[in-house]
Amino acid sequence: MSKSRVIFCRRDGSLLAEMNCYTTRSWAFNEYGQAKITVPKTEPKAVESILNFGNRVVIINDVVELWGGVIYPPRSWNKESITISAFSGEFLLKFRGSPSSKLGANISYNSPGEAVIRDLMLAQAREGLGIEIGEIDFSGESGASTAKKMSFYDAVQDLASTEGFDWSVTPEIDANNKLMFKFNWYKARGIRR
Repeated sequence: MSKSRVIFCRRDGSLLAEMNCYTTRSWAFNEYGQAKITVPKTEPKAVESILNFGNRVVIINDVVELWGGVIYPPRSWNKESITISAFSGEFLLKFRGSPSSKLGANISYNSPGEAVIRDLMLAQAREGLGIEIGEIDFSGESGASTAKKMSFYDAVQDLASTEGFDWSVTPEIDANNKLMFKFNWYKARGIRR
């Protein structure tokens, strides 16, 4: 467990509070990672409105890259501290159904990148998840999305596996000090051309 600066944000990414907390976190390849954030009970900002499920967090540590995600159960208390769980930005996709499954038929696309971006925009049409388009590789073959009832997260996993692509959702702090996430779709993650 390392001491890190943790910024807690509302669902729209606006700042709620900043605290120094002990954290552990993981990154997962083509999946979501997890963090445990331990907040001292003596911290005056350790209140429900800040530590609430659904709020966003970004963990800043000079040694590793930013880690960002959403607060989600479980949460535990002991005499000295509150430990909250958070799942990385990729987990946000679990909160939406796959648009392709709602449209009811196979939907053609020119490239897998086009399909996933179209579905990301449709998934956020009613209410945004705070995810913007990041680095997108539009290579690959045309095809058709199969209409299966599943979460958008599962649909992205399925398309990435079928078409041989990698993906991630990465946190950024924008010019207005708001936390936002970027959806990235790569032919091979970690390779720059």
